[in-house]
Amino acid sequence: MSSPNDPCLARPTGRCRRAMQGALFAVAFATAALAPAADLTIEPGVLYFGQTDFGSRTLPAAVTVTNGGAEGRTLGEVSLSGAQGDQYHLEADGCSGESLAPGGRCTLQVSFAPTALGAKTGNLLVPSDDPEAPVLVTFLSNADTVGAEAGRRMPPVLVAANLPDTLLGGSSYGLEWTVVGYHGGITTRAVVFDCTGQTECGANYTDPKLAESAVLDGMTVEDGSVESWSYRGVVSTARRYYWWFTPEWRPEPYNVVVRFYYRSFDDQELGYDSLSLLIPGNLSGLGAGYYDTSGRRLVATVLPSP
Repeated sequence: MSSPNDPCLARPTGRCRRAMQGALFAVAFATAALAPAADLTIEPGVLYFGQTDFGSRTLPAAVTVTNGGAEGRTLGEVSLSGAQGDQYHLEADGCSGESLAPGGRCTLQVSFAPTALGAKTGNLLVPSDDPEAPVLVTFLSNADTVGAEAGRRMPPVLVAANLPDTLLGGSSYGLEWTVVGYHGGITTRAVVFDCTGQTECGANYTDPKLAESAVLDGMTVEDGSVESWSYRGVVSTARRYYWWFTPEWRPEPYNVVVRFYYRSFDDQELGYDSLSLLIPGNLSGLGAGYYDTSGRRLVATVLPSP
């Protein structure tokens, strides 16, 4: 036992740390050896499903509960739990309420049917009257492509926009903006909000608008003019969008806020209609300033044409 003056406690060197780890391992091993073994086991402990397309369901995978003890055991109601437990389905249940004699076993079948992007985890729970295994658990997980993981880690970013700081009412302007992201492609929409009489302009999509573009597909930029990113071998894609608009002529100057929204091709395939806000990065080609301190809204002044 270490004393309060033990140099290993005062300054744990590599030698001391190895000694401490060895002692902890010995205690843990001795504790495990003394603990009574559970009668019931569940196999596999982890059920891993491969990459699965939206709207499809995997073939059922088997999970087996075995009574390796010397007395009978009774199982409770099998269930699925976890943050995304609803992405998994119990296809066959041969265990709920079953009594397993010594050496007996029962089988469950689980499938995976994703309804959203990303990694999905859950738990298959089998309660029992075994005091050493009151709940048997199989962890459920799915495979996700590196590209999908990259897209979740870094959503599309607005990297360039040619909005000037002043516009002339009644004149037409070609607005151009560039987006970089790991998504295979996105559609975007530009919205010009009218700040006249507004204390907080363009805070919400439903605020008064001066103009808005259609949902645009854009064009992939492949000329090397946009710096690309990479994540685990996945390279980002840059897309450029164009839209002509004419700010309304008024006898007095007024401000407009411009914001950009997007929707990924994956969301479109899933039938998601809502648009997400594009966050400006370190924008190039920008003459306009920022309306807010967080830099999420671009502001320009519309002047009466001479």
